[in-house]
Amino acid sequence: MFPINNFGGIEVQEESLLDKHVIIFLLVKPSDEGAQRIIGKFNYFHYLAGKYCSIYPIGYSQNFFGYYKDIQPIKGVNNEKWFYSDKCFIEFCGELSQRLKGWSYSGELELIILQNKLVDGCCGKLDFRN
Repeated sequence: MFPINNFGGIEVQEESLLDKHVIIFLLVKPSDEGAQRIIGKFNYFHYLAGKYCSIYPIGYSQNFFGYYKDIQPIKGVNNEKWFYSDKCFIEFCGELSQRLKGWSYSGELELIILQNKLVDGCCGKLDFRN
């Protein structure tokens, strides 16, 4: 599980991974009904996924570097301090809707599952074809 808050950061992370694997965008806001049950399992999901699945909780980061003012702290993987931003979440969903034709955020908990695409037999890229 990687708390990376934008597509550029996710693409850099995926390029560093050499194996083909599943990519999950986890869309859960702390204010969602039942969200704390999901957020409380971030550590479990991280270790369960291993090297076969990259999970990106959307709107979360270890450090927003002052870019977002609406941050709220949460407990991330290994009890690290992570932060959540509604503004970041909304911006990411807007960009995601441009990449996934016909998709728009429902306002509920969602999982978007992709397969990475190996380029030249190595570096992974996000594959939005399916």
